[in-house]
Amino acid sequence: MEKFSHGPTRKGLRSALDYYKLRAICLLEADFNWLNKLIFAHRLEVHCRLHNLTPQEQFAKSKSCCEEASLIKNLATDGGRLLHNSSAITSNDFDQCYDRGCAPISGLAARAHGVSRQSTRLMLQTMQCMDYCIKTGFGISDEPAFGGSAQLGSKLMGLGQGSGAAPGGMRNIITLVDNAYKRMGHGMAATSSISGRIFLLAAIIYVDDTDLLHCGPSSME
Repeated sequence: MEKFSHGPTRKGLRSALDYYKLRAICLLEADFNWLNKLIFAHRLEVHCRLHNLTPQEQFAKSKSCCEEASLIKNLATDGGRLLHNSSAITSNDFDQCYDRGCAPISGLAARAHGVSRQSTRLMLQTMQCMDYCIKTGFGISDEPAFGGSAQLGSKLMGLGQGSGAAPGGMRNIITLVDNAYKRMGHGMAATSSISGRIFLLAAIIYVDDTDLLHCGPSSME
């Protein structure tokens, strides 16, 4: 834990008026970040694919791409027009999502997807207790801008933009949100004209960019 206890962050601005658009990029210790990527990117990706844990609404996964998400969105809207359905799409974006995936929810989501307690604790507690130095065009700060300790670590610390665990960790959270959304009865249903199979789709998701689908009964029924 002490080996990974320091890390600078980099911030960029186009002008002084854009200060509210600052996004901190965490430059983490190489070994720690490599371990995050190994567990939360490679191994977790394989595990989710083998056990079918990633919902079909999520297109930010292996053997999928953003073009497929755009195609499904077009098909959903075209189907609504043809069947004269009352339908709508709500576009949502988790602003600075990697910084907002706070530790308690991130830990629950990781454990729900099969990540071990030790790996989850290593990633989250290190991010909570790390001392952060600010790096700008003027150089690196001599003292940490903020930081925690083993006893007083920030429980609201995010996954960290630039962390190898951030994409997989955020996808875990979005999966839980998507499953809850579907259990509430939201989404749309489409029937294949060839096989008669019914497809249920609640949203179109690419990492945190989410288009929620809303569909009423067909006026032709």
